Amino acid sequence: MRESLSMNVMKKLYSHAVQRLIHTDDDLMNRIIIHVLAADESFHRKCLDVVLTSKDQEIEERNKTLQQIENRIREKNIMLSSLKQREADDEAKHAKSVEELSQLDQQIKMTRRNEDEVLKELENNVALKIGLRSVVRNMQAATDSPIDSIPLPCPLSGASKKAEPGVEAGGTLIDNLEDSGIYAIGETSTEKLSDGLLATMAATRFLAVDSSFCCSIANSLSFMISGKPAYHVAVPIDWTNADAVLEKANQVDCTVLVIDNIIDTMNEGLLFSLVRSGTDKTIVFPIGARGNLKLLAPELWERIFYVPTDGFMQDPSDEMLAQYKAKDLSDIEQVEFKPKNKESLDENLRDTLPNNALVLPCKVLEAFRRNGTKADDQQKRKGTSDFRQWTTDHLLILVYAFAGPREMMVFAENIDEVNRAERLLRRIDKDAANEA
Repeated sequence: MRESLSMNVMKKLYSHAVQRLIHTDDDLMNRIIIHVLAADESFHRKCLDVVLTSKDQEIEERNKTLQQIENRIREKNIMLSSLKQREADDEAKHAKSVEELSQLDQQIKMTRRNEDEVLKELENNVALKIGLRSVVRNMQAATDSPIDSIPLPCPLSGASKKAEPGVEAGGTLIDNLEDSGIYAIGETSTEKLSDGLLATMAATRFLAVDSSFCCSIANSLSFMISGKPAYHVAVPIDWTNADAVLEKANQVDCTVLVIDNIIDTMNEGLLFSLVRSGTDKTIVFPIGARGNLKLLAPELWERIFYVPTDGFMQDPSDEMLAQYKAKDLSDIEQVEFKPKNKESLDENLRDTLPNNALVLPCKVLEAFRRNGTKADDQQKRKGTSDFRQWTTDHLLILVYAFAGPREMMVFAENIDEVNRAERLLRRIDKDAANEA
């Protein structure tokens, strides 16, 4: 009975307490309720059950989340292991490919060396056959009169100007070149051609010129120097007696002499004899077939200058329009070789070519510099640029002759003249040009 009464009292007390919580008049009731609830163990258990139930659900959700994360980590580890295996396989394949490429590169280099050796042997065989043929023909020619076997040089047709006192030779030469039907195209000009010829004449008397321009250039130089035409002579094939050729030339009033049938027939014996002859004449060698240049001895280009004419056109029907009376002899001041000029040339060029092969380019450079000593800084820089443009083809020919087509293209790349070198290489060695 008492327990039932007590429970009823408690229920009423709880009900009244709740009402007091909703409609509080003061803090007294709140303190009473807090005290009663604090002493009620069953209330404690209910609160604890509620809290634990919510925590169990939270823990379960977190466990599920952790399980999902672990599963993802496990999957990622599997993927990572697979990627590492692939990477290891790829590295092994890459190493194998690198080794195979290295082997192929070695094979290619060996094949190229073999090709170069075979080509060199073929060229030597060709040169040997040409030399033997020359010896046989010269033995036959020795029974004849050498002088009678050489025709008398004939003057070239046409006339031009002679440099007058007080007038620059360059201006006269420009007029002569233009009067002879030579036209500049693109970025070049007859002024550059004139400057280049004068600078080269100050360094050497031996020029190799494309046959299309040969007679016009020779005549223009001859009239500028002496007021007289250049002379032309065609020597017999494989003729080697330079004295006989020069003796015939001395029988005429000749300053510039065009000698045909030497480069095109690869007559190295006569070429060497002429460059060693000490003649005071300017000798021009026509080039009809540039492909033969690769068969000539490279040492010849130490004394013979290759004149670049790719930037010009020649009208063969253009005739001289005026005649000029010859007056006093005009000459071109020579330049001396200065070793310091070698340092102005490209470093790769100095490393590739023998020292003596650099004498002629250095002398031409000195002539360009001498002509610009009285000029301002801008004109001096232009002179250096003109020298590079003028001598590029000759230097490329030198590198080709001494080191081969590959070194020629390496040098061209260093001086930023790859296109120019490719055009030149196609004209003298098509097989090497196709490979490049």
